[in-house]
Amino acid sequence: MLSHEVMGLLCLGILWVNTLLLAGAALSPARTIRARLRQLRTLRRGAAEGLLARHDVEQTGHRAADDDDQPAILFHDRGYRSELLGGAIALDDGGSLDLAAGTPCEVWTTAAERRRAAACPDLDAFDGAYREARKAKGHRRHVVSEIGAGDIVWLAGDPASASPDAPLVLATHDPRPWCRGRLAVIVGFQLMVLAMASGITWLALRPPLFGTVSTVGAALGLVYFLLIQAVGVHLREYARLPSQAPLRGSWKRPAPTKALDPQPVG
Repeated sequence: MLSHEVMGLLCLGILWVNTLLLAGAALSPARTIRARLRQLRTLRRGAAEGLLARHDVEQTGHRAADDDDQPAILFHDRGYRSELLGGAIALDDGGSLDLAAGTPCEVWTTAAERRRAAACPDLDAFDGAYREARKAKGHRRHVVSEIGAGDIVWLAGDPASASPDAPLVLATHDPRPWCRGRLAVIVGFQLMVLAMASGITWLALRPPLFGTVSTVGAALGLVYFLLIQAVGVHLREYARLPSQAPLRGSWKRPAPTKALDPQPVG
């Protein structure tokens, strides 16, 4: 049977393996964002001269399990698609840039724009979707955000050399603050998990072993292990490019308004 000391070292080993896996997993989105930042060195701004591009989120909606009092639909993302429809951009520095339809691209919209596109338009639309959402296959829909005539667009990349690995970036907002902010959060997360694991290890191994300080370190290690996984999952979603950002969402049917009781006269 393993001694308490050996069991403690095994637990610390598991904690460090988990920490290094989380820090390593954050490298992938960091590399993707750094690649986009390199593209943004050639960032140009202008106004679309027609329907230029669209971003499409395919979703499935199912009836919420607890909607007896207020009917509701919960949506789950199935896929994300960016499409360049072709057209031109009137650049701020003069001239016009023509873009060919079908050029590999990523359409970056803001979270607010995606939420507006996903909002329920009216009660008739809700009722029709709800009838389908109650079925096993659910309600299928496409949430489409468009870059149309007169919309300000930021363009990064070379249209002549765009490829699936290095697509054009068409954004409805300046993409540089987004990239820098997400990259700072990723680096901060990596430093945080390494620092926390180091601090917990120092406390857990401080003599006397299994004394007050060592026991506190072990307890903190358990709490850290249970919580940091959820933080890592949230970070991966937070760091996804706007063209692949989770939308999800829900629709709720407004509760019927109760009629007021007639007031007695006199």
